[in-house]
Amino acid sequence: MIRYVPLRRWAATVVPLDPPFPELDAIGWLPLAAAELLLSAHYYPLAVRLDCANAMIGAITRRDMMARSLIGANGRWSGAYTPIALRCFPFRLSEAPTGQPLADLEVANLPRKEVKPRLLRIKDEANAPTRELNSIHEGLTNVWDGQQRLQAALDLLLVADLLVPIAEPNASEGHTIYHTVDRRKFAQFSKLGLEAMTRASFGAIDLVTALTFSQVHLRVDLRPPAVPASPVGEIAVAGGDSGLAAGIDTITPWLDTSELFPGAWAADPSIWTGPAAATNAEQAPLSAPASTSRIG
Repeated sequence: MIRYVPLRRWAATVVPLDPPFPELDAIGWLPLAAAELLLSAHYYPLAVRLDCANAMIGAITRRDMMARSLIGANGRWSGAYTPIALRCFPFRLSEAPTGQPLADLEVANLPRKEVKPRLLRIKDEANAPTRELNSIHEGLTNVWDGQQRLQAALDLLLVADLLVPIAEPNASEGHTIYHTVDRRKFAQFSKLGLEAMTRASFGAIDLVTALTFSQVHLRVDLRPPAVPASPVGEIAVAGGDSGLAAGIDTITPWLDTSELFPGAWAADPSIWTGPAAATNAEQAPLSAPASTSRIG
């Protein structure tokens, strides 16, 4: 568990900005901005948290819940896209932003590393927040604002009872923080229900799409049950044959491959499917280059 300290009580004038890769398990989950939701679904298992004041959607970073580790055997980062909240670590918002970084932000109180980290100065010569600190505050404010815009869509998923808990490894009985879309319920959703859900906006469908697609990044035994195949000549779901709900287990998720992110290694289906997926993911050679951007 990471301990956070209000920035206004931070005794030092600087904050170390080491990439938080060793802390990913302790971080566990990161909130996402609305604009990065679909992109993040390509690389992370997404999950809705219901243990907050309001439902929130974000990315799971726990290695014991992922089909493949974000950190390769050589210690290199293979997440490709780095969410805003991870780029802003060790900072986070303590509550609704007021536009004042020194009042709004908290900082993770982590043990010092042996290697000299990059340092971020908190205040400038005029005793005002530095430009870097203002940028971090702006990024986290964008995440906050995005969560507020997604609230109505998340409420629709709750009203429609489309969310199911994700079992957490080694958790106590009844302990459920993370939730995702129940593909079987969504496949049985009526056309009238879909029309009602999309009447005001397509936000709820965007959430269903992102959550469902990202399930391929969950460890195989943690994924919700798949939709049964329809008998030949029959349509087994009320709203028609739902390719999104039924076909997720056959998707290769690393879609945006390029010279920058080759991704050819991800075409091996054994990485993503079958009972040994977690083991294969840890042993699979990583050819994707490490991110060159620094956190912060």
